[in-house]
Amino acid sequence: MYVIINEHKFSGGTEVFVQKLKAILLKNKLCHKSVYINGGDCDCSSNEINLKFQGSKWSKIFISPKLIIKLKKIINRNDICIVNNIFSSPISIYICLILNKAIRIIHDYSIVCPKSTCIKDDGMVCNGYKFEHCLLNCNYHDSKIQLLIKLMLTYITGWLGKKAIWQFISPSKKLAQYAKANGFNCVAIPNSVSLSIVKEHKINRFNHHYIYIGGLNKNKGLYDMLPAFAKFSASRNNVCLDIYGKISNVGDEKILKAYESEKIIYHGSVNHDEIQNILQSGYALLVPSLWMENYPTTVL
Repeated sequence: MYVIINEHKFSGGTEVFVQKLKAILLKNKLCHKSVYINGGDCDCSSNEINLKFQGSKWSKIFISPKLIIKLKKIINRNDICIVNNIFSSPISIYICLILNKAIRIIHDYSIVCPKSTCIKDDGMVCNGYKFEHCLLNCNYHDSKIQLLIKLMLTYITGWLGKKAIWQFISPSKKLAQYAKANGFNCVAIPNSVSLSIVKEHKINRFNHHYIYIGGLNKNKGLYDMLPAFAKFSASRNNVCLDIYGKISNVGDEKILKAYESEKIIYHGSVNHDEIQNILQSGYALLVPSLWMENYPTTVL
């Protein structure tokens, strides 16, 4: 039987995929548990487990015996684990999976880049830590020290991942190529996202709604787009930017509030089931990411 492991239950595109995958496996009676490492206060059904792991800021770099013990109680010896995003304590999770058959579906470039973006500080595309000198080309949160810590974590989790994971899968051909070039056993298999076909796309001709849906952080490019949209909308009365997504931290919230107006509106986090209805009346979808996108669910 399959056990799905992911950081959150609801957050972004990865979580949309995880819920779709879970539904397919449940329908075919192949999945008996979904585990969320840090699911927050989400409601869980009978076959879902929210660990609510409260690790320290050092949990990402060190081993958490508490998390390993919790996972060992959930995962049976013969279970096949399907791992997605693991942020809280990746080293602990990989150690826990060494005795199980495990598949990891990678959704971004963090497997080959300590910044997760595969974009250097000068804006040029990079090829991953195996081929680039990260400390010469980049910073992380404007710090070489933080980048060094992230680089060490990328090396350690990469080495452990190659031992613990039987097969890596990427929805993107480009990401799979990067993973293979950096030594990971990875194949490209596109995500299956089933959506009903919209028969009629009704655009309000009196007010053009530009829509952003996704995480609210620097890498998503939102904070470079906000001043540009403010300038663009200043001389236009019929435009509006509707922002939907989860705020990552207090600093992001302050930046967003500085630009909020009658033309730039933050609507908060949105349920996945509502996304289609929101997009149906939109004039344009904006995807201003400042990293190497691979297979964005919002665009699908």
